[in-house]
Amino acid sequence: MEYYWFIHFGPNTFTDKEWGHGDEPEDIFNPTELDCRQWARVAKQAGAKGIIITAKHHDGFCLWDSGLTDFDVASTPFKRDILKELSAACKKEDVRFCTYHSIMDWHHPDYLPRRDWEKNRSPEGAEFNRFRKYLEGQLSEIVADYNPGVLWFDGEW
Repeated sequence: MEYYWFIHFGPNTFTDKEWGHGDEPEDIFNPTELDCRQWARVAKQAGAKGIIITAKHHDGFCLWDSGLTDFDVASTPFKRDILKELSAACKKEDVRFCTYHSIMDWHHPDYLPRRDWEKNRSPEGAEFNRFRKYLEGQLSEIVADYNPGVLWFDGEW
């Protein structure tokens, strides 16, 4: 049997919220002791075939330096490209690098549909086709720059 490690990591890691709500204080995101090589090494030692990391969760925050938004790791005090570091570490340790990508994006003004609990986000003026181009652009960045072995999608409820 083979298994993968699933790493859920982002600005909400440093808050008391389970997965974030698009309003995390990304200015506190500064995991200075992050060691992607250690993650990959431990995953391999544990027998994992690969690592799946939340490249972008529902809050819309990107763990890479996206050319399509400033709501990303490059705009934090940390600044380092986590996908770049983890993909390189996985390659060195012979562990498959994979990404999780939420289709839902609470940060992007064009993401639809709004949910009943999204009281602070009006759908007024939102255009899903514009969001779709944004989503496709982000996926193109991930595939071109990091070559993940698996793209895991969520958030299209």
